[in-house]
Amino acid sequence: MANLLGWPTLVITTVACASFVICCTWLLPRRWTHKVFIALSRFWSRCWLWSSGMDWKFEGEAPAGGAVYVANHASWLDIPALILALPPTVRFAAKDSLFRIPLFGAALRAGGFLPVNREDRSRARDTFASGREHLAEGGSVLFFPEGTRTYDGALLPFQRGAFLMALKSRLPVVPVGVEGSFRGLPRTSWSLVPTSIVVRIGEALEAEDYGLRERRRLVADAHAAVTELAGLEAPPS
Repeated sequence: MANLLGWPTLVITTVACASFVICCTWLLPRRWTHKVFIALSRFWSRCWLWSSGMDWKFEGEAPAGGAVYVANHASWLDIPALILALPPTVRFAAKDSLFRIPLFGAALRAGGFLPVNREDRSRARDTFASGREHLAEGGSVLFFPEGTRTYDGALLPFQRGAFLMALKSRLPVVPVGVEGSFRGLPRTSWSLVPTSIVVRIGEALEAEDYGLRERRRLVADAHAAVTELAGLEAPPS
């Protein structure tokens, strides 16, 4: 039943919500379009999780003000769970290939998602600049610093981009762990398995306690925090 309901619901709600958001970009001011996007993205998230037989709950509180969030990425189910768990001021950094999907990509742009291209440095700089601009306006940005979904559920090494943005913006890094999504839909499978997904928001790591010269320590501390929050085993030292 999870697969019979979950996948059709994903397709139908994605097309319907993306089409409505795109129409809003033609008719409404940008700030109202973003509000519509937030409301519909939360509706989309609940529909897909519910129709797929997933339970979800959240632990911890997001800090007030802007921050750079870093989360593990074990499954496509991470996206709807995080959309529901995090404040509406958080914009996601996503791989640029998603922005080339018809309708879906245009909706992501309308919602302020940030395209990440790790092979083209000029585009990477544009993403970095857009992210810092959003942070300067009091918003927040979420990164998946592993850069891709894990194949076996273990946490991959973190890339430094999110942490450089936090340090240069002098904003905290907030570790987030998602537990259960890998069981629900691992990268190696197309079969949805009903399970419980828990999103845990950890204590903020203040940029002032590190500085650019100690970014490796910041990356290591964030990796350890996300590992614990996601209910994963720490790698051998």
